[in-house]
Amino acid sequence: AEKAARRNIRTKITAELPAQAMQALPKDAVFFGGAYRVTEESLPNEERSGSETTVREKLTLTAFYLPRADLSRAIAAEEVPHWSGKPVSIPKIESLSFQLNSVSSDGETISFSLTGDASVVSIFDAAGLAEALQGKPKSAVAEELSAFPAIEKVDVTLRPFWRRSFPEKAGKIKIETVTQETVQ
Repeated sequence: AEKAARRNIRTKITAELPAQAMQALPKDAVFFGGAYRVTEESLPNEERSGSETTVREKLTLTAFYLPRADLSRAIAAEEVPHWSGKPVSIPKIESLSFQLNSVSSDGETISFSLTGDASVVSIFDAAGLAEALQGKPKSAVAEELSAFPAIEKVDVTLRPFWRRSFPEKAGKIKIETVTQETVQ
């Protein structure tokens, strides 16, 4: 009966631990299902009054949170031909399938595989672009974009239509980002 009780405790707690790890997820990190290790330790029973005994187990979950930016760069370096090294993001990165291959004995290094389809999107500094354009004539857009190599194409709309230059305040410049998937 004690072995069954210990097995039940381990099964129940092991099922609950990943949800707790997800709640502690750092802001700019990714946590994949299966990106953890559970260690188990049987503790001595605690004798209660009469014929009751409390069976005690200690389970420790080590969660492997992956920094989103570092993971995105690693995927781009591996999968994007001639990647420039510029910052990228991968929308819906959590939808990739994660397979934990190994964990070092100290738990500091892991080996894993990711599979699935993902889009790699170049990141640019929208606030920096707005600042670069403030007060400039519409004809200066191409020149200013040279500092933003992640931008492939720009459509400029000035309102009212007779306006020929951007507003003097960067806060009045609205930048909309449109991503386009490229199939290779």
